[in-house]
Amino acid sequence: DRKTKCYLLFQKLEKIKTLKKEVSYLNNFVDVGAYKGTYTDLILNNFKPKKILMFEPQEEIFNFLKKKYSDNKDVYLFNKALSNENKSAKFNFNKHNLTSSLSSLDPDNSYLKLKAKLFGTTSKGMIIDDILLTHGHTMPSKNYSNVNNIIMGHIHPVYFDQNSLLNGERIWISIKTDKSKIFPSTKGNLNITIIPSFNPYFYATEKRYYKKSISPIVEKIKDSPMAKILTLDGTIIGNESIIDQVL
Repeated sequence: DRKTKCYLLFQKLEKIKTLKKEVSYLNNFVDVGAYKGTYTDLILNNFKPKKILMFEPQEEIFNFLKKKYSDNKDVYLFNKALSNENKSAKFNFNKHNLTSSLSSLDPDNSYLKLKAKLFGTTSKGMIIDDILLTHGHTMPSKNYSNVNNIIMGHIHPVYFDQNSLLNGERIWISIKTDKSKIFPSTKGNLNITIIPSFNPYFYATEKRYYKKSISPIVEKIKDSPMAKILTLDGTIIGNESIIDQVL
Protein backbone atom coordinates (compact mmCIF):
# COMPACT_ATOMS: atom_id res chain seq x y z
CA ASP A 1 0.00 0.00 0.00
CA ARG A 2 1.01 3.66 -0.19
CA LYS A 3 2.29 3.86 3.40
CA THR A 4 4.51 0.81 2.88
CA LYS A 5 5.98 2.17 -0.36
CA CYS A 6 6.74 5.56 1.19
CA TYR A 7 8.43 3.97 4.20
CA LEU A 8 10.60 1.66 2.07
CA LEU A 9 11.54 4.42 -0.36
CA PHE A 10 12.60 6.71 2.48
CA GLN A 11 14.63 3.89 4.07
CA LYS A 12 16.44 3.09 0.80
CA LEU A 13 17.31 6.70 -0.03
CA GLU A 14 18.67 7.36 3.45
CA LYS A 15 20.98 4.33 3.31
CA ILE A 16 22.37 5.22 -0.12
CA LYS A 17 22.84 8.84 0.91
CA THR A 18 24.83 7.73 3.96
CA LEU A 19 26.92 5.23 1.98
CA LYS A 20 27.85 7.80 -0.68
CA LYS A 21 29.28 10.03 2.05
CA GLU A 22 31.64 7.21 3.06
CA VAL A 23 32.79 5.80 -0.29
CA SER A 24 33.00 7.00 -3.89
CA TYR A 25 33.09 3.52 -5.48
CA LEU A 26 32.70 -0.17 -4.61
CA ASN A 27 34.60 -3.04 -6.18
CA ASN A 28 32.77 -5.71 -4.21
CA PHE A 29 29.49 -5.87 -2.33
CA VAL A 30 28.23 -8.63 0.00
CA ASP A 31 24.47 -8.78 0.59
CA VAL A 32 23.77 -10.99 3.63
CA GLY A 33 20.10 -11.87 4.00
CA ALA A 34 19.52 -10.55 0.48
CA TYR A 35 15.78 -11.26 0.43
CA LYS A 36 14.58 -10.05 -3.00
CA GLY A 37 17.65 -7.96 -3.81
CA THR A 38 16.46 -4.54 -2.67
CA TYR A 39 19.88 -3.33 -1.58
CA THR A 40 21.76 -5.17 -4.31
CA ASP A 41 19.66 -3.24 -6.83
CA LEU A 42 20.53 0.03 -5.11
CA ILE A 43 24.24 -0.80 -5.23
CA LEU A 44 24.07 -1.86 -8.88
CA ASN A 45 22.32 1.36 -9.83
CA ASN A 46 24.59 3.68 -7.84
CA PHE A 47 28.07 2.12 -7.74
CA LYS A 48 28.45 -0.47 -10.54
CA PRO A 49 30.60 -2.94 -8.51
CA LYS A 50 32.67 -5.66 -10.20
CA LYS A 51 31.34 -8.46 -8.01
CA ILE A 52 28.31 -8.97 -5.76
CA LEU A 53 27.91 -11.91 -3.39
CA MET A 54 24.33 -12.55 -2.27
CA PHE A 55 23.41 -14.86 0.63
CA GLU A 56 19.75 -15.84 1.02
CA PRO A 57 18.84 -18.93 3.13
CA GLN A 58 15.12 -19.09 2.30
CA GLU A 59 14.85 -21.47 -0.66
CA GLU A 60 11.77 -19.97 -2.29
CA ILE A 61 13.28 -16.48 -2.25
CA PHE A 62 16.67 -17.82 -3.36
CA ASN A 63 14.99 -19.33 -6.44
CA PHE A 64 13.39 -15.95 -7.11
CA LEU A 65 16.84 -14.34 -6.99
CA LYS A 66 18.30 -16.91 -9.40
CA LYS A 67 15.74 -15.91 -12.02
CA LYS A 68 16.05 -12.20 -11.30
CA TYR A 69 19.85 -12.08 -11.73
CA SER A 70 20.26 -14.90 -14.26
CA ASP A 71 21.63 -12.46 -16.87
CA ASN A 72 24.07 -10.70 -14.56
CA LYS A 73 27.43 -12.53 -14.52
CA ASP A 74 28.75 -10.25 -11.75
CA VAL A 75 26.20 -11.50 -9.20
CA TYR A 76 27.00 -14.73 -7.30
CA LEU A 77 24.21 -16.37 -5.31
CA PHE A 78 24.45 -18.64 -2.25
CA ASN A 79 21.49 -20.43 -0.68
CA LYS A 80 23.01 -20.18 2.79
CA ALA A 81 22.85 -18.22 6.03
CA LEU A 82 26.09 -16.47 6.94
CA SER A 83 27.67 -16.44 10.41
CA ASN A 84 30.99 -15.61 12.04
CA GLU A 85 31.03 -19.03 13.73
CA ASN A 86 31.73 -22.44 12.18
CA LYS A 87 29.09 -24.68 13.80
CA SER A 88 25.62 -26.13 13.37
CA ALA A 89 22.85 -23.77 14.42
CA LYS A 90 19.08 -23.55 14.45
CA PHE A 91 17.69 -21.26 11.78
CA ASN A 92 14.66 -19.13 12.71
CA PHE A 93 12.05 -18.07 10.17
CA ASN A 94 9.67 -15.22 10.83
CA LYS A 95 6.14 -16.16 9.72
CA HIS A 96 6.12 -13.08 7.43
CA ASN A 97 9.29 -14.44 5.68
CA LEU A 98 10.72 -10.92 5.61
CA THR A 99 12.98 -11.67 8.56
CA SER A 100 15.00 -14.82 9.23
CA SER A 101 17.96 -15.25 11.53
CA LEU A 102 20.41 -17.58 13.25
CA SER A 103 19.58 -15.60 16.38
CA SER A 104 16.39 -15.99 18.37
CA LEU A 105 13.51 -13.84 17.16
CA ASP A 106 11.96 -11.70 19.87
CA PRO A 107 8.21 -11.26 19.16
CA ASP A 108 8.26 -8.02 21.19
CA ASN A 109 11.02 -6.51 19.04
CA SER A 110 9.84 -3.15 17.68
CA TYR A 111 11.43 -3.80 14.27
CA LEU A 112 9.56 -7.11 13.86
CA LYS A 113 6.36 -5.45 14.99
CA LEU A 114 6.82 -2.79 12.33
CA LYS A 115 7.31 -5.46 9.66
CA ALA A 116 4.23 -7.29 10.87
CA LYS A 117 2.25 -4.09 10.56
CA LEU A 118 3.57 -3.28 7.10
CA PHE A 119 3.63 -6.74 5.55
CA GLY A 120 2.10 -9.42 7.70
CA THR A 121 -0.78 -9.58 10.12
CA THR A 122 -3.21 -6.83 9.22
CA SER A 123 -6.96 -6.42 8.83
CA LYS A 124 -6.53 -7.95 5.36
CA GLY A 125 -5.11 -11.20 6.66
CA MET A 126 -2.18 -13.06 8.13
CA ILE A 127 0.38 -15.47 6.71
CA ILE A 128 1.28 -18.90 8.09
CA ASP A 129 3.95 -20.61 5.98
CA ASP A 130 2.68 -20.16 2.40
CA ILE A 131 -0.97 -19.77 3.40
CA LEU A 132 -2.85 -16.47 3.55
CA LEU A 133 -5.74 -16.47 6.03
CA THR A 134 -8.12 -13.67 5.10
CA HIS A 135 -11.74 -12.73 5.63
CA GLY A 136 -12.33 -12.36 1.88
CA HIS A 137 -14.19 -9.04 1.70
CA THR A 138 -11.25 -7.21 0.08
CA MET A 139 -8.48 -8.07 -2.37
CA PRO A 140 -5.21 -9.12 -0.70
CA SER A 141 -2.22 -6.81 -1.03
CA LYS A 142 0.58 -7.71 -3.44
CA ASN A 143 2.74 -8.00 -0.30
CA TYR A 144 1.11 -11.43 0.08
CA SER A 145 2.02 -12.60 -3.44
CA ASN A 146 4.51 -15.22 -2.14
CA VAL A 147 1.68 -17.44 -0.89
CA ASN A 148 0.40 -20.46 -2.81
CA ASN A 149 -2.79 -20.92 -0.80
CA ILE A 150 -5.60 -18.66 0.39
CA ILE A 151 -8.18 -19.65 2.99
CA MET A 152 -11.13 -17.27 3.21
CA GLY A 153 -14.58 -16.97 4.76
CA HIS A 154 -17.02 -14.07 4.24
CA ILE A 155 -19.33 -15.93 1.86
CA HIS A 156 -19.69 -19.15 3.92
CA PRO A 157 -21.28 -21.11 1.04
CA VAL A 158 -24.40 -23.24 1.25
CA TYR A 159 -25.66 -25.75 -1.31
CA PHE A 160 -29.16 -25.01 -2.61
CA ASP A 161 -31.09 -27.44 -4.79
CA GLN A 162 -34.75 -28.02 -4.04
CA ASN A 163 -34.56 -31.46 -5.66
CA SER A 164 -31.61 -32.65 -3.59
CA LEU A 165 -31.40 -34.19 -0.14
CA LEU A 166 -28.40 -31.89 0.39
CA ASN A 167 -30.46 -28.73 -0.06
CA GLY A 168 -29.44 -26.20 2.59
CA GLU A 169 -26.25 -28.02 3.57
CA ARG A 170 -23.15 -25.98 4.39
CA ILE A 171 -20.27 -26.68 1.99
CA TRP A 172 -16.57 -26.19 1.40
CA ILE A 173 -15.38 -24.86 -1.96
CA SER A 174 -11.83 -25.60 -3.14
CA ILE A 175 -10.64 -23.82 -6.29
CA LYS A 176 -7.37 -24.04 -8.21
CA THR A 177 -6.81 -20.92 -10.26
CA ASP A 178 -4.17 -18.92 -12.09
CA LYS A 179 -2.21 -16.95 -9.48
CA SER A 180 -2.15 -13.87 -11.71
CA LYS A 181 -5.91 -13.47 -11.26
CA ILE A 182 -5.28 -12.37 -7.68
CA PHE A 183 -1.66 -11.18 -7.93
CA PRO A 184 -1.27 -9.80 -11.50
CA SER A 185 2.54 -9.71 -11.56
CA THR A 186 2.97 -13.39 -10.59
CA LYS A 187 2.84 -16.78 -12.31
CA GLY A 188 1.80 -20.26 -11.27
CA ASN A 189 -1.21 -21.80 -9.54
CA LEU A 190 -3.08 -20.62 -6.47
CA ASN A 191 -5.30 -22.81 -4.29
CA ILE A 192 -8.25 -21.01 -2.72
CA THR A 193 -10.43 -22.60 -0.06
CA ILE A 194 -13.72 -20.96 0.90
CA ILE A 195 -14.82 -22.22 4.29
CA PRO A 196 -18.39 -22.79 5.48
CA SER A 197 -19.89 -21.38 8.64
CA PHE A 198 -19.16 -23.68 11.56
CA ASN A 199 -21.94 -22.18 13.64
CA PRO A 200 -24.98 -24.46 13.21
CA TYR A 201 -27.38 -21.58 13.92
CA PHE A 202 -26.02 -18.74 11.79
CA TYR A 203 -25.77 -19.35 8.05
CA ALA A 204 -27.87 -18.68 4.94
CA THR A 205 -31.07 -20.73 4.79
CA GLU A 206 -32.18 -19.57 1.35
CA LYS A 207 -30.51 -18.58 -1.90
CA ARG A 208 -29.49 -14.93 -2.03
CA TYR A 209 -28.90 -12.93 -5.20
CA TYR A 210 -26.64 -9.90 -5.52
CA LYS A 211 -26.17 -7.45 -8.37
CA LYS A 212 -22.44 -7.96 -8.01
CA SER A 213 -20.20 -10.34 -6.07
CA ILE A 214 -19.82 -9.58 -2.37
CA SER A 215 -16.20 -10.75 -2.57
CA PRO A 216 -13.69 -9.29 -5.07
CA ILE A 217 -11.61 -12.46 -4.74
CA VAL A 218 -14.52 -14.64 -5.84
CA GLU A 219 -15.32 -12.26 -8.69
CA LYS A 220 -11.82 -12.87 -10.08
CA ILE A 221 -11.86 -16.67 -9.87
CA LYS A 222 -15.40 -17.78 -10.77
CA ASP A 223 -14.30 -18.92 -14.23
CA SER A 224 -11.43 -21.07 -12.89
CA PRO A 225 -11.08 -24.46 -14.65
CA MET A 226 -10.79 -26.66 -11.57
CA ALA A 227 -12.90 -26.77 -8.40
CA LYS A 228 -14.34 -29.18 -5.85
CA ILE A 229 -17.51 -28.75 -3.82
CA LEU A 230 -17.55 -30.70 -0.55
CA THR A 231 -19.96 -31.22 2.34
CA LEU A 232 -18.83 -30.59 5.92
CA ASP A 233 -17.68 -34.21 6.25
CA GLY A 234 -15.52 -33.98 3.11
CA THR A 235 -17.80 -35.75 0.62
CA ILE A 236 -17.31 -34.38 -2.91
CA ILE A 237 -20.68 -33.40 -4.38
CA GLY A 238 -19.69 -31.25 -7.34
CA ASN A 239 -17.00 -29.56 -9.38
CA GLU A 240 -16.37 -26.39 -11.38
CA SER A 241 -19.51 -26.99 -13.46
CA ILE A 242 -21.74 -25.81 -10.59
CA ILE A 243 -19.60 -22.93 -9.31
CA ASP A 244 -22.20 -20.38 -10.44
CA GLN A 245 -24.83 -22.17 -8.33
CA VAL A 246 -22.87 -22.03 -5.09
CA LEU A 247 -21.10 -18.66 -5.34
